[in-house]
Amino acid sequence: SLTLLLALFLGTAEVKADTVVVDGNSISNEWTNGGATGFTASTGKVTSISQAFSTNTDGQLSPANNYTWYSIVSNEAITMTERTIEIGVMARNNYGGELIVTYSTDGTTYTNLADITTEIRSNDATANFQTITIDKNIPTGDVYLQVIGKAININSVVITGDGPAATAPILNVSPTSLAFGSLRANSEPMTVTVTNKGIGSMDVTISSDNTTDFTLSTASLTGIGAGESKTFDVTFNYNAESLGEKTANITVTPSYNAEDAKAIVATATAANAAVWEDFESGIPATWYNENDSWLNYVSGLSGYASPGYNSNDVLRTPLLFAEKDEALGFDVKIVGKYSSNVVKAKYSTDRVNWSEEVTYNTDGTYTIVAPATGYYWVEFTASQAGIDNITGWKVAPARHDTKLGTATIPATGTAHGTYTASVVVQELGGSDETVTAELYFGTEKVAEQTDIVISGNSDKTIELSYLPTEEFEGNVYIKVSGENIGELEAEPVNVTISETTYIFDEDSDVNPVISSNSVVKVKYTAQKGWNTIVMPFSLTGSPAYMNTIFGEGWTAYAIDGYLSGEVSFKSTTTYMAPSTPYLVYAPNAESHPDGVYLQSVTAGSYYWTKSTAVTKGDATFKGTFKPIAAPDMEGKYGITDEGKLAKGTNEASIKAYHAYLEVAGGAELSRISIEGFESGELTDLNFVKMVDANAKAIYTLSGQKVEKAKKGIYIVNGKKIVVR
Repeated sequence: SLTLLLALFLGTAEVKADTVVVDGNSISNEWTNGGATGFTASTGKVTSISQAFSTNTDGQLSPANNYTWYSIVSNEAITMTERTIEIGVMARNNYGGELIVTYSTDGTTYTNLADITTEIRSNDATANFQTITIDKNIPTGDVYLQVIGKAININSVVITGDGPAATAPILNVSPTSLAFGSLRANSEPMTVTVTNKGIGSMDVTISSDNTTDFTLSTASLTGIGAGESKTFDVTFNYNAESLGEKTANITVTPSYNAEDAKAIVATATAANAAVWEDFESGIPATWYNENDSWLNYVSGLSGYASPGYNSNDVLRTPLLFAEKDEALGFDVKIVGKYSSNVVKAKYSTDRVNWSEEVTYNTDGTYTIVAPATGYYWVEFTASQAGIDNITGWKVAPARHDTKLGTATIPATGTAHGTYTASVVVQELGGSDETVTAELYFGTEKVAEQTDIVISGNSDKTIELSYLPTEEFEGNVYIKVSGENIGELEAEPVNVTISETTYIFDEDSDVNPVISSNSVVKVKYTAQKGWNTIVMPFSLTGSPAYMNTIFGEGWTAYAIDGYLSGEVSFKSTTTYMAPSTPYLVYAPNAESHPDGVYLQSVTAGSYYWTKSTAVTKGDATFKGTFKPIAAPDMEGKYGITDEGKLAKGTNEASIKAYHAYLEVAGGAELSRISIEGFESGELTDLNFVKMVDANAKAIYTLSGQKVEKAKKGIYIVNGKKIVVR
């Protein structure tokens, strides 16, 4: 990499070895990232804004873009005699970058020390770091430094060299500014450290041009030896009769040379003591801030609490106490230009019943007067407007006060369908509460939630769910309890739980039309192995539907093709459409002679009348919502539990909600291919005729008549059949 040496000589200095200001992406605590002011760009333009570098993971400081100035700034004046500054820098593009170093003797007014542009624009600059130094126009004495860049990365800033040995005391003070902020009472003291960075001993005197608003703990410090430090305190004196911004210029003068005096600036703002909330530190945690929309730094409303454009979000005070006719005061500021840009306020004693809402559409100070002595909450909404400087009514001490608000307990429900009730718990005392909620059907506790935290001054809706399995009629209520609140019960509701009237029965030709989410009973004979199914609603709208009917581990297949007597099926895992037939392999199916229950089913008339046939080539896979009796199934193909095709005889039948195969022109099916099964497992299949095992005139092959067919080959009504 290219090395350019520029020596930086600054005044008389203390003895000091190399000082690392930047090492990779680490910045010394004695420097601040960002904030450089008053520097002049190469264009001659004086710039007063700079950003903080990003400390990226590549071990270097980098800007967020190539168009903005970035900087690091020394916090204290640095004595630099016979020392140099070396800066490792790399341009971020082929156009090069700009590096500026500035200095100041007072930390306020800065002068360009060097403006390095040409050297960073070399052709290989974007691939390599360079080391830059400076050696001209250096003032003597202590200086503050700024290292500023645009379109560059920095990986090192080092102040090198030992400098000459000190020959006298050297005064250093830290910090050089004291910001007390906004206060409504006397401040805590802030400490200033006075250090002798030279040799010998020194005394200092301490003076201030404002001893009314700021008090010094001492007027002098004596006997500060080489390398030693002593301290003094500064305190802000609050005066309710003198509000506003206050400043003191404090001077620390050393005994060895009055011209080496150091200045300290102390600032404070005496705020109105009657204001108990000014939002200077943000929105207090004790205020309810809906969706965290209210902030104290909205554009045009800095220092005000405002939700910006979120006009529906509420800001609510903590619990307040007011005497009758006492006023709550607050400032309103409007920055929007539309009639909707307003502040609205209302109050309540229980957070259920609220006063009439009042609208404020102009800047000013307004009041709400308490109609009676007691506890209140105040809610604000706003749009491009804000509130500030809350006075009057006082924040009430935290206490335990919890109530139940609105309880939602449905008066009806359906057996085997989830029943959900809820209650709003209101914490009114400003204390966090931990509670347990219970749902009772009569005297039986059927649901419970424990360790529910209700934050102080907030509402929380608690839901409790229960799956009743039988009919019920009686009182249902919710109980909420906690260590500090005792037991609270919502008003009981007489509830009726009924059996569903929606029954999907494979032996019935009644098709229930359901226009809204309902509990249904499905009477469907699922067998281990292979099944067919069709329903007027999606079976994968809730995967539990298929699990309930077929057990765990099922796989569904849709017809996929037909060629030369072979019909193929492909697995489907994402969606099983309404009124669409499917082949299902269910290795864990169990018999449910009384039926199974499904929740949240909607089966509108459209799906009952929609075609259930899916055609691939000459083969059609068709479902039925009603039983099909003999002889209408003759010549159609069903699928046995072994996965084999079965051609229907004139006595074959099929139940509702099942499916069968047809081939155009009466062609024969010879093979079935199912995705996921090896060739040979299910492809070379014999035809198996479906038969009513109770049919008349059943004979064995030897000619013996039997009353009932079992497994084997029989002659039934003059035709040879196989019973499996």
